[in-house]
Amino acid sequence: MRLSGESECNVILDCKNLKRIDVTVAKNVKLLAKDLSVRGQSIVFSNCCENVDATLKIVAPELLNVKEDRGNRD
Repeated sequence: MRLSGESECNVILDCKNLKRIDVTVAKNVKLLAKDLSVRGQSIVFSNCCENVDATLKIVAPELLNVKEDRGNRD
């Protein structure tokens, strides 16, 4: 599969159904974000629960500097 290097689409990761992530997942998301930034894109997290948010803050705090969508938290 060939991806266009000119795409300006960003990635939105809806974490609504994630209860937790481990350090390995967080590190891989961090690598994905780095690859996207080289292409001028970013990753945005939406609907993160406290456990996911806490893991990302420890492993990749720079990813949470982007405005987060915290709507629909019940």
